[in-house]
Formats: sequence, structure tokens, C-alpha cells
Amino acid sequence: MEKKIDKAIVNRQSWINCLQRLHVTLLMKKIVIIGPESTGKSRLCTQLANHYKTSWVPEYARQYLLTHGTDYTFNDLLVIAKGQVALEDAYTKSLLLTIDDA
Repeated sequence: MEKKIDKAIVNRQSWINCLQRLHVTLLMKKIVIIGPESTGKSRLCTQLANHYKTSWVPEYARQYLLTHGTDYTFNDLLVIAKGQVALEDAYTKSLLLTIDDA
């Protein structure tokens, strides 16, 4: 009987976590600032985040390329994309600003 109760608690918590994530996703507004390098995207994001009292997500690719060098492969792009998504998840609030060098 104890195992059934433990499993029910875990399942209930899983549903609660899922619903909380869905709630945040539905309410979250996301603004993406795009542009070439060194055009002031980070400064703009900082100012917007301060104005709206939220956080902004730095560009994962910048730190990745500084660490690993600018000679990257297609596989690195997947790592960068996953890293950006992970950063965005970590910074999630009701308003999120992100940078992309599209």
C-alpha cells in the first residue's frame, strides 16, 4: 500500500510541475532582439529589462565561441542551440528578452 501512495504522490507532483510549466509558458511573453555583432543588442536588452523589471538572457553562442574558438562545426550549432534553450528556461519570467545574431 505504501508504494501505491508514494507513486500517487510522485504522479501528483509530476502533474503539478507540468501544469506550472504550462501556465508559465502560456503567460510568458518573449521578445527576441536580433542583429549583427556589436550593434548594441546587449545594451538594449539591459535597458529594456530594467524598464520592465525583468531579466534578459545573454547570448549563449558568444560565451561558447569565446571558450571553444570561432572555428565551429554543425555539431557545435546543436550544442549552442540547446545551451540557449537551457539558458532561456533558467531565466524564465513573465517577460523574457533574448539576443540572436540572426
